[in-house]
Amino acid sequence: MKMRARTAVAVPPIILAILAGLTTCWLLLGGPPAAQAVRPVGHPPPATTLRDDAPSLGEIIERYIETAGGRSALERLETRVVRARIVTDLPTWDPPVFEVDSLTVYSEVPGRYLVVHQSSGGTVLEAHDGTTGWKRDVEGKAFAFDGVGAGDAWLVDPRFPLRLGEYFPNMSYLGEATIQGRALHVVDIDGEHLHRLYFDVESGLLARLGYNTTIVRCGEVDGVKVPVEVEYSRKGGSSTYILDAVVHNVPVDPQLFSLPESY
Repeated sequence: MKMRARTAVAVPPIILAILAGLTTCWLLLGGPPAAQAVRPVGHPPPATTLRDDAPSLGEIIERYIETAGGRSALERLETRVVRARIVTDLPTWDPPVFEVDSLTVYSEVPGRYLVVHQSSGGTVLEAHDGTTGWKRDVEGKAFAFDGVGAGDAWLVDPRFPLRLGEYFPNMSYLGEATIQGRALHVVDIDGEHLHRLYFDVESGLLARLGYNTTIVRCGEVDGVKVPVEVEYSRKGGSSTYILDAVVHNVPVDPQLFSLPESY
């Protein structure tokens, strides 16, 4: 299967201007991507064990918040600008696919963001202005869009650890499980084992979201732990988000989050 190229659509000038203005203030997050682990075949639910001395769900979430930097540090975050790569590696496809797209994310609490996804096929914009979500495809067509889901909110919400209860209101603790040699606290969110959250028993950090999303590596920015390498397993390979730069609390033009009038 071969991906078809599409006609590129120009990025709105305001986005180009802000991209250029922020180039000098990126905080680079070094370190090579970690080696990919071998994925098990199928997605059976992992066996869980609920110990007598097991922590409560509240204790697991509080430890995650503290390990991620603490409430006060997270509450100081007002905006976040991210520059990232999406590395898609599908070696079993015919022909094999290896692509590197670029991603720039602007976000402001509470709940405003713009995601600029640039690939060889063109540019896609996804945004939410705090009230309404919208998307503009590679052909320049704009339409209403629900926006980034709870499982991907870590990318656009600077205070994500503080808002787990809002994103996943029906959480319940199931016990511990071992996945790829790693001891994890398992948290159900909706009764579907493919959607569970997994917190590292040793570090306290969120390690997995669902069966196919693994937080491979975190970096520290302004005293806060930020996922900087996140792998999404896919049929035939994976897509990995690698955050090359993260900047907090820089001014972000509110016009970014509104649908451009020219579209």
